[in-house]
Amino acid sequence: LAAVHDQIEQFKIPVFAYDSGGHWRLGKFNPYVWRIIPMAPVGVPVVMSKMQKKFNIKKAALLYNNDDEAAASTAIVNPDVAKKLGIQLVESSAKVGEPDWSAQLTKAKGAGVDAFFLVAQAFDSGLLIKQAREMGMNQPAIADLVAQGPDYWKMSQGKVGTTVTWAFFSHDDKRAYVQDLYKAFWKMH
Repeated sequence: LAAVHDQIEQFKIPVFAYDSGGHWRLGKFNPYVWRIIPMAPVGVPVVMSKMQKKFNIKKAALLYNNDDEAAASTAIVNPDVAKKLGIQLVESSAKVGEPDWSAQLTKAKGAGVDAFFLVAQAFDSGLLIKQAREMGMNQPAIADLVAQGPDYWKMSQGKVGTTVTWAFFSHDDKRAYVQDLYKAFWKMH
């Protein structure tokens, strides 16, 4: 989406970007792009604040893909929000597809983090949280939108523990179509 942004504007092509959750560094998107997924500047402050209170987070590990535009640009939101909330961050990153997050997790474990902030592709986040659990790290994970993807759950092999994310709907919403979506999502994942 970021790569074709200028052409979308130039040719005035309406684009419904349903699955684009990246916080791109473009600034504001042109008026021809519609995105329904909440972006990091909206989701991160709400989720991080609520989870800080719920889990008494004072220090967290920010783990992200450094070579993925969506993850890297979304990860830049976390430090500002954490600073405003008084959360100390321990930052580590890896390339997409990294099979071993042990160095980053050892750093987080040594720092005594209270939570993980995951901003990586779904398969990387799933593998990362699996490895964390296998290292005896059971802290809650606060993930971006990728935690809703099937690869997160598949790669974690059922070891997600407590994972919190944000979405475009709320499971508390009693409307039938929202409940149908919620049930279908959990049936799939």
